[in-house]
Amino acid sequence: MNLNDQYYDRGFFAVELDGLTKSLLWNEITTTNWVPDTVDGIYKQIPDWYKSNVNLKNITGANRADCERIIGDHIMKLAPESLLNVGNILVDTEPFQLFKKYFKRHELKFVDMWNGSEEIPYHFDTINGCDTLVLIYLTDQHVWDPKWGGAISMKKEVDNFVIFEQEILPNNGTMLVINNANPLVYHKVTALKNTNINRYTFSFNYNWF
Repeated sequence: MNLNDQYYDRGFFAVELDGLTKSLLWNEITTTNWVPDTVDGIYKQIPDWYKSNVNLKNITGANRADCERIIGDHIMKLAPESLLNVGNILVDTEPFQLFKKYFKRHELKFVDMWNGSEEIPYHFDTINGCDTLVLIYLTDQHVWDPKWGGAISMKKEVDNFVIFEQEILPNNGTMLVINNANPLVYHKVTALKNTNINRYTFSFNYNWF
């Protein structure tokens, strides 16, 4: 099954990140000032620029989505220009050529990076209305041990019937491209159990036009 069919039928595809983008993202890791996660208290480390004056705590109901959109817009303004540039370079790599068949341009809606992972049940990310969610995993471990946790699972489900389900380990250089416009596609994450190791994640969100 080619990437086009995987993306539109299964709802995602996972590939090895190209060498140039991997080098650029490692540079982001090594030049970032990492600090303890005192914002949400769920990750091992976050960049020092990841801060917002909007507090999500104790926010429930219909206004939560609006609040998170505000935070997303704020984080885009705080993110370093170098990381935003990587997000725009990424869409010119080979795996994204399938979108060039249907669309003429893209918009980078959101970027984020963190070290570690939290336990999140199956869900889909639609708050910022992005078409495509890209997750990239970088780690200095040559082989990821499943016992360490930090895995992501993809599932396509219709009326409680699971059509497809797959667990993906965060091996160094793994890129996961998710069809975020498909409400039948969900993903979940397990918590990082071995906090002595680093599990860096980059998130890029795109719209296509």
